[in-house]
Amino acid sequence: MHNKDKSVGISVPAAGVVASTLADTVRASAAPLDARATFEVKLGADGQVLGVRLVSATAGDGPTWERIVGEAKGALAGSALQVGPDRAPVTVTVKVQSKVQYPSGSKKKPQAELVCAEEVLEKLQQAMENPSQLGEPRGARSDGAPPAVDMDEEERKRRFCIPIGLRAKGDLSDFGAHRVNVVSASFAVKREGERALPHEDILPIDTRVPWAPKDPKKTKPPPRPKKKWKKKQQQP
Repeated sequence: MHNKDKSVGISVPAAGVVASTLADTVRASAAPLDARATFEVKLGADGQVLGVRLVSATAGDGPTWERIVGEAKGALAGSALQVGPDRAPVTVTVKVQSKVQYPSGSKKKPQAELVCAEEVLEKLQQAMENPSQLGEPRGARSDGAPPAVDMDEEERKRRFCIPIGLRAKGDLSDFGAHRVNVVSASFAVKREGERALPHEDILPIDTRVPWAPKDPKKTKPPPRPKKKWKKKQQQP
């Protein structure tokens, strides 16, 4: 449990400060609005910043990220950083993600489309002919044309439509709203001398007969423990 707390930075208060500082620096910079970047920050035993470096970035140029690294290092140098009760040097890995989205979290602009009278009439006709069938009509119509509800936007524009209303395509919270830039950060803490556990893929259990050939994409279940038979004690 203690190791888990250390990995997520609970016992290293400075880790959260480092992550929020990098997120604020990226938010106020000229970095691309849609990008992900990974940073490494080394902290000494007394909380001093020994180094800040960019590990990787999905977009943007080198000079922009170098300025971000320099500004973040300057901001952290003026902060009181606590590395924990054991005062051990640590490396904080911070992943910062910047994206542009609408309030619902979607990147697509909501759309409003017309509701044609023919669509409503088709639904009413279907309900009268087959009351047991629920939902949208499927299949071809008697005149060979596709049902109105199955048409894409281009097909809808080519056909004659008597508009009787509007329907929203998307989240209602996004209508009339502007896209905003959202910057988030996550972090992991690694102490000096610690090594990450080896990663192995989790394979499904092979439920075939025991004599089946080995499947490299599955793992054999462990053998069942043998029952130990107790000897009956003979009564004198």
